[in-house]
Amino acid sequence: MRTFSGRAGLAALAASAVIGAVALAAAQPAFAAQEPLASSLDLDASEVCPGDSVTFHATGFVVGQQTTVRLKGKDLELGRFNADAQGEVHETVDIPLEAHPGRHTFRVEAESPERDLSRKLVVKKVNECDAPDSVQSDEIVVDPGEAEPASAPQLAATGEGDTLGLFGGAAGLALLGGGAVMAARRFGIS
Repeated sequence: MRTFSGRAGLAALAASAVIGAVALAAAQPAFAAQEPLASSLDLDASEVCPGDSVTFHATGFVVGQQTTVRLKGKDLELGRFNADAQGEVHETVDIPLEAHPGRHTFRVEAESPERDLSRKLVVKKVNECDAPDSVQSDEIVVDPGEAEPASAPQLAATGEGDTLGLFGGAAGLALLGGGAVMAARRFGIS
């Protein structure tokens, strides 16, 4: 004799599997929407004199995300800016007079989600500032754990690595639910 708890258990299992499969399938687009776009950082110069202005364009941030611009080498904060509606920051900052000559790292940093873009920037000696610009370098530095270098074309991160797992899980739950429904029918449980 079949009991009510057996029927209820199979029905609950089938319903849970179907609901879980739908939830997993719907989670993929939501997960992809949270990922920032491909990131890049461009400077209008690779060599500057103390007191010069540098215009930069950084992409790959969340809309409205606060960024901090720093000149590493002497760790000087150059400003804080919020990303626009496209997740971009396009601003001009001044290189402080106290910036020592040599190679520095121009950084645009953000938190939650973390993003750290950088480029090499040379600060010339004051006596070199009247000399013509030397050949500019397009060297870009991306911290470990970041996406490919910003100079490489990239598509938006959409969680494509998680797609197979999400849809595989959804398919497994759907099969489990289907199996529970077939078992309920075979045993005459309604």
